[in-house]
Amino acid sequence: MFSALRRIRLRRPHWGVYPTRRLAAAVLAAALLWFVPGIAGRITAIAALVAIGAVAGFDYLRLPTRRHVELERVVDELLGLGDAQ
Repeated sequence: MFSALRRIRLRRPHWGVYPTRRLAAAVLAAALLWFVPGIAGRITAIAALVAIGAVAGFDYLRLPTRRHVELERVVDELLGLGDAQ
């Protein structure tokens, strides 16, 4: 448990995490399960939402941390106005 909390604290990304179309489609499919009549519809819809939340959390924890991302700028030393890049 401490490992997961440590990973979340290390993560603190400088970028935003946005949902994908795949996640939106999964939530839409889970929303349609609410139309199944009776207790079976409720149970399957809640189970689908819990599964989607678990998979989204797993995907978030698999994102690279700040230590794993390395940026490097490469620029020519001299670049004049008429020079081709």
